[in-house]
Amino acid sequence: MYLSIRDWVFRLEFNIIVDFNLPLTFNYVFEILKLLFLVFVHSMKILRIPLLALLMFLFFSFVHDYYVSLTQIEYVEDKQSLQIITRVDFEDLEYTLQERYDTSIDLTTLDEKASVAQYIERYINDKLMIRLNGKIIRFNFIGKKYDNDQVVCYLEAENIENINSLTVENTVLFGNFPKQRNVIRLNIYSEKYNLLCTKGDDTKKLKFNTVTTANN
Repeated sequence: MYLSIRDWVFRLEFNIIVDFNLPLTFNYVFEILKLLFLVFVHSMKILRIPLLALLMFLFFSFVHDYYVSLTQIEYVEDKQSLQIITRVDFEDLEYTLQERYDTSIDLTTLDEKASVAQYIERYINDKLMIRLNGKIIRFNFIGKKYDNDQVVCYLEAENIENINSLTVENTVLFGNFPKQRNVIRLNIYSEKYNLLCTKGDDTKKLKFNTVTTANN
C-alpha cells in the first residue's frame, strides 16, 4: 500500500506517542527532523545560500499542522465506573464551538461564562459515542480544565457491572478539520489498547481482546 510522506510521518509519530506514552503537545517527528536538519546544515561549512534555500524548501514542503486529540478510557471494575479523559486542542475546539453554537464563545480562565462548560459538554456528548454490550451509554460531564494549549474534559459512566464488548465512535473536530486524528487509549480489565479514529474510519469495536473496525 502506497503511503505519502505526510501519512508516513504521522504514522511514525503515532507509534512514537503510543510506544513511549508521550503527551500530544507537539509534533515529535517534526522536532526530531528539524534538529537533524539543523545539525546537517551546521556541519556543511561552505554551504551556499541557494542550496540552503532549496534544502529548506524540500524539508518544509511536507511538514503540515497536525490535528490530534487524545481520549483515555478506563474501566474501574471495583467502582463499576467507566472513566474518560479527553484532550482537545484549545484553539480548534474554541473555533468549532463558535461555528456550531455561538460566535461569542470565548474559552478563557478569566471571567468565563458558565454557558461555555455547557457548550463543551453538549459538543463532546454529540461527538463521542460509546456502546457497552451493544447499548449506548450516557456519561456525566464531571468538569474541564485548560492545560496549556489543550482543553481537558473529564467524564464518567456509572453502574457498569461488566463489559463484554465496547464500541467507540469519536468524530471530535472532524467537521471543521478533515485531517483531524483522534487517538484513543483504553484500559479494560487491565488490558490496554491503542486505537486511531480518522474521518471515514471513526468507529472501533473491542471484544474479547480483539479490535476491529466497526461496520456502520
